[in-house]
Amino acid sequence: APQAAVYIEMMKLLLDESDTVSPKMRGVAEGISIKIGEMIDKPRHARLKQHQKEQEDRKEQEMAAKRSAAEQARIRERAAKQRALNAAAYRHMEALYRPVDGVAPAALSGSDKEAAMRLQKRPEVRLILMDAEACRAIPPGRYKSFGTSGLRPEEVRAIAHVMQDAADKLGANADAQRFLGVLMDKCEALPMDLDHLGEPPPPPVHRGAPVAPPPKVVAGAAPPSIR
Repeated sequence: APQAAVYIEMMKLLLDESDTVSPKMRGVAEGISIKIGEMIDKPRHARLKQHQKEQEDRKEQEMAAKRSAAEQARIRERAAKQRALNAAAYRHMEALYRPVDGVAPAALSGSDKEAAMRLQKRPEVRLILMDAEACRAIPPGRYKSFGTSGLRPEEVRAIAHVMQDAADKLGANADAQRFLGVLMDKCEALPMDLDHLGEPPPPPVHRGAPVAPPPKVVAGAAPPSIR
């Protein structure tokens, strides 16, 4: 049999004490001879069964590698969608909170008044209006007091967007990184859409805001032009 002939040749190399056979070659010959010896000692049906199992194991490993690659692709796709949702939520909430920043709630009404009050009462919400440098300037102890309880889903996503963009600036700030991790975990539990948000809110109307008086018309003068 071919295996027996190869086995004999490998044994010759092992038993050759001359300098023509290197230690590396002897090691290879020993490994091959052991493998062939195991095959020769086993009955034919046992060798076939072992060969079949090796093939099945190889196929299983290939399938596992494909499943792992597919899972990694799914994770990357979901992360990209989460990032897009967070960015969209940020644009919506920034348009809501930016115009009322610094405005007294008493000068507003309705949803604008509520937004101004949230900016005053929830320091986490103010993060929506901060850039990376402003986030970096927040003392670590302040981040330790931040939480997500009571935040609306769109606020959680908007804050997560700001914190993700500022991640490089936060560096070794463990409290800030912890808060970012809490936000990301919260985002994972949220619906994968923002259908409830609708269109961005219109600019707020300040109560008691001065109204420009109509232009004076002087007798005999031409009427003011309309632009």
